[in-house]
Amino acid sequence: MNCKKITNNKIIVLNDDNSKASSSEMRFNNANKKEITKIKLDFCKERKEKHCDYKTNEICPTKKGKFCDYLIIDESGTEYFIELKGKKVLDACEQIEETIKKLSKNYPNEKPFFAFIIPVAVNPKTNSTIQNWRSKMRTKYKCKLIVQNKSFEYKLS
Repeated sequence: MNCKKITNNKIIVLNDDNSKASSSEMRFNNANKKEITKIKLDFCKERKEKHCDYKTNEICPTKKGKFCDYLIIDESGTEYFIELKGKKVLDACEQIEETIKKLSKNYPNEKPFFAFIIPVAVNPKTNSTIQNWRSKMRTKYKCKLIVQNKSFEYKLS
């Protein structure tokens, strides 16, 4: 078993089965049934290891630091970084940024990509710090950052 799975399911559900405190969930609507690569980056349960490097599908003992929970890659190579979180949204922002720097095939290229943070209890629409992170991600990484409470569904095109 490994941390990398290929699917063409219509709905792809991501949840944090390692966190008892978190009940956040991210769903990707894949209505066109495109081939999607789903990678569990942070703590690969199947391998009982801390980090999975999707470039080699191997554990990265040398890539220490913070990683987001999941990475989704569509047929066109667009990357979607996902962090499911309890309440520490700023930690999630840092995890997303570190993962992009270490693992993204699209950074520092010009191809845009996406990041999602799904906390269980934060009001992201009124939080100025999160607005600053959105601006930083857009400017520095050409990354659209979406922060949404508890549950979110994103339609893949």
